[in-house]
Amino acid sequence: AVRRKLHDCGEQASVTVKHVDIGITGKLGFPLRTHPSKTRLSRWRQYFDVLKIAPHSLGELDFALIDGRFRMASFYALLDLSLSRSQTFTVMFDDFGGRGYYSKALDFVEPTEILDNSAFFLFSPEQVKGVPTSEDKAAAERDPR
Repeated sequence: AVRRKLHDCGEQASVTVKHVDIGITGKLGFPLRTHPSKTRLSRWRQYFDVLKIAPHSLGELDFALIDGRFRMASFYALLDLSLSRSQTFTVMFDDFGGRGYYSKALDFVEPTEILDNSAFFLFSPEQVKGVPTSEDKAAAERDPR
């Protein structure tokens, strides 16, 4: 789905990949130790806080892929980024379909497109229906899905 969407854009894409060490992982990068200790929470937060720590290094964001771990926390961080910068960009949420625990995203913005198992969202201040609570964010920070 990513290749197809990038091909549809018809442009050379500039991609920035940030590596974050979330600790010892197993199959599909899932943390082997899932009890949210203080140390683990600190490491895990780096996964989605990279957007807050170095937003200037991202430049003008136009596309973000949510894949891997901490998907809802990443969704919330991107939502915050869009609102704080009054910026509009597309978010591709991979493996969105068929996973009920991701449906909380629909409380905040509707997908513009579903392609295969991925949902595409247009994050813009005009499209956002609400903002996640601190409880939503705290739960997402402890959930490596």
